[in-house]
Amino acid sequence: QTRPVAVCDLDERKVKAVKESEGLEAGYTDYEKFLEHDMDIVVLATPIPDHVPQAVAALGLDKHVLSEVTAVYSLDECEVLISAVEKSKGKYMMAENCCFWAFIESWGEMARQGRLGEIIYAEAEYIHDVRSLMKDEKGQVTWRARRPPIHYCTHSLGPLLQIMNDRCISAMGLHTGSKIWPEVGNIDMEVGIFKTQKGAVIKILRGAAVCREPAFHYYSIYGTNGCLETRRPGGEDGTLAYFEDIPNLHGMLSIPLNIIHPRVGEAARVGGHGTADYVMFDSFVRSILDDTTPVIDVYRALDFTVPGICAHISAEGGGKPVEVPSFRKQVKG
Repeated sequence: QTRPVAVCDLDERKVKAVKESEGLEAGYTDYEKFLEHDMDIVVLATPIPDHVPQAVAALGLDKHVLSEVTAVYSLDECEVLISAVEKSKGKYMMAENCCFWAFIESWGEMARQGRLGEIIYAEAEYIHDVRSLMKDEKGQVTWRARRPPIHYCTHSLGPLLQIMNDRCISAMGLHTGSKIWPEVGNIDMEVGIFKTQKGAVIKILRGAAVCREPAFHYYSIYGTNGCLETRRPGGEDGTLAYFEDIPNLHGMLSIPLNIIHPRVGEAARVGGHGTADYVMFDSFVRSILDDTTPVIDVYRALDFTVPGICAHISAEGGGKPVEVPSFRKQVKG
């Protein structure tokens, strides 16, 4: 079992509210003092530009780190994060909860069973209008407005690469510029096209300042023997499937797979995102207790994060292909 013991935030009012509501031992507005608290795991749910410096500080004290997405903000931070993980006695995992949705896990099992054959193409969309978060209470532009949409691709790319057991080796990108909210200057929508190590093609569409409600995720995978896709607007509505190994099939099958794990209990839904948050935290804690590699370790975290950075570099360069670096050469032994 785990229990929260301390909270840290720059806003003292939020610290006090959470400390009281959750019955925590302590609350901090100073991150360094927070790290001195007697605890085993640090959960980073902070702005993306802070993830690496905060992870490095916690890992330096041999604390385990569960970091919200994305793993890094820039390519320069990749080596810094890897070095900190390699030197630490603590474990690192990126909290890409979409990889733990029930239907994503089931799709992965179907792929491993060979029901799809060789996967040749996949795509995903994550459309979420967060313009309300691009300015603070004082009307100042926040870091979210400066973030290229395709940088935040892990909710889409992560589950696909997890199912495919693959990684991206090249990226191309294009974006629309800032047409919807030009005074803020954020990019409306951005597309990334990726080639994988196994030869498949992946397309990701991201939009964070769009005229569309509600927000949604969409996924589809095509193989040589079948395909899987979510209903629109998102995976919470079930799975559609086609398999060549079913004779006389006239159309897509409707399979009742969604974001809920049916056997983990109602309490597992408290964290949100169906039961994904519960299953994700459970997976990380078990990796600590069993001393195993977390499902989304630092190298897998970079597999999910770095292609989006490269796709934006491509988009800024007119769509020219950009090589996606691998950082696994640094694995010891």
